[in-house]
Amino acid sequence: MESLRQRGGGGGAVRTVSGALVLGALRADGGLSRAELARRLGLTRSTVSRQVSALIGSGYVREKHLSRGLGGRPGMLLELDPGGGWIVGLDLNIDVIGAVVTDFVGTVRYSRRVEFAAGDSQSAVLDQAAALVQGALSWASGQGREVLGIGVAVAGLVDHGLGTILYAPHLGWRDVALGSRWGSRFGLPVVVENEANAAVVGEYAFGGTEAARDCVFLSLGVGLAAGVFVNGRLLRGSQGFAGQVGHTVRSEGGLPCLCGRRGCWVTEVGLPAISRRLSRCGWGSAGAAGVEGQPASPASSRLHLTIQQLAEAAARGNADVLSVLAETGRHLGSGIADLVNVFDPETVILGGALSPLLPAMLEQARQSMDANLLYRRSRPVLLRLSSNGSWGSAIGAAAAVLDLVTQESVFLQVPSPGNRSHRGRRPAADVQALSSAGASRQASPGNPAEAVAIPRRNPTAEEPLRRQTGGTQ
Repeated sequence: MESLRQRGGGGGAVRTVSGALVLGALRADGGLSRAELARRLGLTRSTVSRQVSALIGSGYVREKHLSRGLGGRPGMLLELDPGGGWIVGLDLNIDVIGAVVTDFVGTVRYSRRVEFAAGDSQSAVLDQAAALVQGALSWASGQGREVLGIGVAVAGLVDHGLGTILYAPHLGWRDVALGSRWGSRFGLPVVVENEANAAVVGEYAFGGTEAARDCVFLSLGVGLAAGVFVNGRLLRGSQGFAGQVGHTVRSEGGLPCLCGRRGCWVTEVGLPAISRRLSRCGWGSAGAAGVEGQPASPASSRLHLTIQQLAEAAARGNADVLSVLAETGRHLGSGIADLVNVFDPETVILGGALSPLLPAMLEQARQSMDANLLYRRSRPVLLRLSSNGSWGSAIGAAAAVLDLVTQESVFLQVPSPGNRSHRGRRPAADVQALSSAGASRQASPGNPAEAVAIPRRNPTAEEPLRRQTGGTQ
């Protein structure tokens, strides 16, 4: 399928790559003048001025204030306009669906969550998810804002280019063409991403000054997966399946895993492992999933214990809970040391559904990581908690859409004077082309194992990254 850059557009479409370059530069480092953009991008001043005028006219960029340089004429600084468009991000997890709406610079404006039963059919779960998306779209419409696209993060293997869920083991799903299905249903671009990849994209793009060009994000819940950035690029692997670290075998003959093997790392650090350890202390039931000799069940996250209940017990100083979380932290840290030995990251970030429990695990995880590193590092690895908490994958799914939007310049329509209406929903054919535009980039012969670089937004001290939620449930 042809790339958006090969497609035409209605009157005045920004048809060149330079418009996307301008957006990418402003997204990575807001507060640049036209002259600075020209120097950084290697473009002529006239080209930059033309593209900036078009982007201001379309509402994606705004002028900030005059720069105060040391020499030469002062220039008007430019930045992305938060009102340039809003994005829906959805986290389709094992027993919960979360949706956010972010603005054009990543501020969360709306958030909702719904739970579903482990035995619900695929169609029932997708109906709930679609209703959540529709609710987000309706809310954005009620605020007078247009939505540029929908990002979906899924716990499983995905074909990012085609927008297909290939295999979601805890949900029991295979080959779900969600991108094309929802693209037709909602008339918007749909990006489908693995939940850990989405989370690290969101952390890198919106995570503030502690984000690193070389980092590993661990998404912990019932399952365990990693999103890996190497030199500012998301590492996908040859087929897009990189990051399935939860199924690295750490103990031959260990506990059975849903994948069919024994001793996977996830059997020691996921929520079923915590439930199993607590059952030995008299919490819950002996029938809780993950009991010795039985593989962990997806339903375990809802039997007897909930993450929030455990977090509250830890906050009260419950000795059993704190002991179990400390033990889980030790198993987590020893595995993190292996990842550090392999990828040599600056930062390891912990997040996912277990976010409320991670503060009680962090110190033990750090000590275990340090004790199991292969060598003494000149700069210690920063092990920290996600700045986006349990919403990380949903926020990251929105960031993945923003990445696509700011790199596919033909998507950006320059309106006729006084008319922005044609920047709304797009025909299904255009939606499918946009949703598939990343496929040719990630699978190009010169770049088989990586996706394109993700521009990172660096909030200034005067304008910190804000999280404004509208009635989180």
